[in-house]
Amino acid sequence: MRNFPPTSVEVLCVSGDAQLSEELIQLLRKLRLRGEAAHSTSQALQMINRRTPSLVIVDFILADGSGLEFIRQLRLTRFASRIPVLMLATNFQAEHYRTHHNGPGPQDWLYKPIDEERLGNAVMQWVGVEVKEAFVPEHHDPDPGRLLTEQGTFRELPFARVLVLAGRRGVGCLAIRQREQWLQIGLAGDRLTGLASSYISDSSLGRLLLQSGRINHQILADAQAAMAGGKRFGEWLIEHEWLGRDELNEHLEKQVMEKLTALFSWRWYDSAWQYEAGDCAAAMHVRTEIPIRRIIFTGITKYYDRDRLEMIFMKRDRLWRPVIPTTPYIDEVPVPARRLLAAADGHATPATVRTRAGMEISRFYQMLYGLWILDLVRFGEPIKSSQPPNADRSAAEKEEPLEFIRRN
Repeated sequence: MRNFPPTSVEVLCVSGDAQLSEELIQLLRKLRLRGEAAHSTSQALQMINRRTPSLVIVDFILADGSGLEFIRQLRLTRFASRIPVLMLATNFQAEHYRTHHNGPGPQDWLYKPIDEERLGNAVMQWVGVEVKEAFVPEHHDPDPGRLLTEQGTFRELPFARVLVLAGRRGVGCLAIRQREQWLQIGLAGDRLTGLASSYISDSSLGRLLLQSGRINHQILADAQAAMAGGKRFGEWLIEHEWLGRDELNEHLEKQVMEKLTALFSWRWYDSAWQYEAGDCAAAMHVRTEIPIRRIIFTGITKYYDRDRLEMIFMKRDRLWRPVIPTTPYIDEVPVPARRLLAAADGHATPATVRTRAGMEISRFYQMLYGLWILDLVRFGEPIKSSQPPNADRSAAEKEEPLEFIRRN
């Protein structure tokens, strides 16, 4: 791969990950290109306003939004609308974009982890080129309200993925409706902050405490009388010292987890969802803080059985592709998931990783799916070998992948 001649061509690298930005700038320096870093959409647009770069490389997820939103704003800026943009993303993010996104997109994709040769080829192709997407004034958008909200169904995108992507947008509210039932989920980054629904109430918390033996029928009756006067059930219990605040929060969290994990079931498969940015704490029935990762792994473990996981992992021969970890050791994921990450080296097939991790087949694919949803693992290209495809597989692995999973 040839280098560029010495030049003052500038490439703007937009990412909330300072280490990733520095890595890009160092790689660009090898190509004799000058790189500058921006860590958010707002900072990048300010820098472009001061000096127009020849090329922009943007991360799929930014601190104040997404790379796709950044591209949309760039295309609405007359003097910058023709700057080529390369997008940094995982394979899963790029695949999801191609399936579901209809707005302005990047000129090319760079997959994580960054491949130096692919980066060089993409930069050589696009640096200084004017892209075809011309400036589009804001009022030409057929539905400006569409830019403020996102919506869809879980048939198009599973609840687990919607929850992760919505959380990454920052503070916002995810509204879900299934016939006469509805939920509203408050989100802030990687955490759930509250829940409101058509079937959660103070009385349902009372039933939960009654079933656990924490309160008796007389306490529940007294509390319900106080609730008729406007008192909240939890506040009354704390005030009368029947329950401490920490213990109440523990029971509330249990109730919230029960309601949320039900969304992983087939019953909510056709539900409609809509995301809106902004704080919705005032509308929440229950306020609590639960990591999204915990919700993901709990829901998948509870509702994703072998048949459902088989349908996911049989697509496009993913079963035989190497599992590539995209994150270092993480304390917040379950212990089995940590074992899986430790066993994945980017070369072995999932079957080999499962053997190394010492995990039962269904549990392995539950953990793998959870890590995949969170973008903590990805699937690479099929393993290349000079040997025949089945030469280095065991007799069991030479069978059809579906039968191999079922038998194990």
